[in-house]
Amino acid sequence: MADFIESYRGAVKAWECDSFGHFTVAYYFERFGEASIAMLAGLRAHGLLPEGEDWRSASFVARFQEELRAGDGLHILTTAAERSAERLRFDHKLVNSMSGAVATTVEEMLSPRVPGAVPDEAIAAQAGEGFMAGSLDVVRAAELDERGELSLGGYVHRSSAASAQLLGAAGITPEYLRANQRGFATFEIRLELREPRPRAGARLKVESALARLGSSSLQMLHRMCELPSGRLVASGSQSGAHFDLATRRSTPIPKELRERAAAYLVAN
Repeated sequence: MADFIESYRGAVKAWECDSFGHFTVAYYFERFGEASIAMLAGLRAHGLLPEGEDWRSASFVARFQEELRAGDGLHILTTAAERSAERLRFDHKLVNSMSGAVATTVEEMLSPRVPGAVPDEAIAAQAGEGFMAGSLDVVRAAELDERGELSLGGYVHRSSAASAQLLGAAGITPEYLRANQRGFATFEIRLELREPRPRAGARLKVESALARLGSSSLQMLHRMCELPSGRLVASGSQSGAHFDLATRRSTPIPKELRERAAAYLVAN
């Protein structure tokens, strides 16, 4: 299936936008989760995937190219770019339905989990110097996907909350952003998921640090563990830019905030 096919169509709801007025990244991932379900169903319908295999998202690389705002129509085009017995890759293009511009591209890697297979080894997340607590909560029933496990949006909502905590600790607070008409725009997310996936009632903690600090951009590291075991359930990075809300373009981070943020830099 080399051709791109439409796997999702909808619109951005007003409550899905963040404080800077653009579509929240977690809701992008919810849409890509739906696109994956549609593609897997299509592959099975054409006899291109064996029955009985539970193909599951393992990692994502998402690149955000254009903003989407409340009311924008969108659709996703997807292709199975790579397919074998051990791995499957979906390439997604999220398109602004009104303008035709590609707003986001995603490379999604999936792997099969055969019923009865042994889950991934329980890897404990080790506390590291420079990492700070960014999120601590419990998985709610409303966050579960069609398998009864934490949805893709649930992972990204938590890393977004951790990002806000980290940016605030570095001085890029909501007060600073409002007073200076500044914002933060994500341009890339990398996410890796581990088995077994969290279910309702699981206690999750996200720790965050900075991997890179540029003149107007930065890269945050996130790792999510399940409590009380400390088992690592997800990890990844979020890269974004400090930008001017009036011009919607990146602008340098003030020197005093860069110096404060440097305390959270860790080896990548």
